[in-house]
Amino acid sequence: MSKVSKTISDIDHLCTEVISCLEDNKGENIVQLSVSKLTTIADYFVIVTGNSSRHVRALAINAVRDLRDKGIKSLRMEGEDSGEWAVIDYGDIIIHVMQPEVRAFYDLESLWRPGSAHIAEKLQ
Repeated sequence: MSKVSKTISDIDHLCTEVISCLEDNKGENIVQLSVSKLTTIADYFVIVTGNSSRHVRALAINAVRDLRDKGIKSLRMEGEDSGEWAVIDYGDIIIHVMQPEVRAFYDLESLWRPGSAHIAEKLQ
């Protein structure tokens, strides 16, 4: 997998830039989750709420544009057309932009919390 960032310092800088862009665009309830010990797909998830489909689209599109203007390019973006849940992949960081109902339903904070995995019981 191609990673955008290379060092912990780069990843921390990217997290700071991502959160700053989301705050500037009035993102709500921004949470940064460390998932590096749970998965190899990313080191962090940044989860943010947009209060409408238009706000979700604007947060996603503006984050990609603002970060690109700072020389930080995304690998891909999905879901911005629906306005319910947009995902932006920066390699080491994945941004989830969601409407409140979608965020509550999927509850990524609980799903990706360390220690939240359960071992399935063997069926007899």
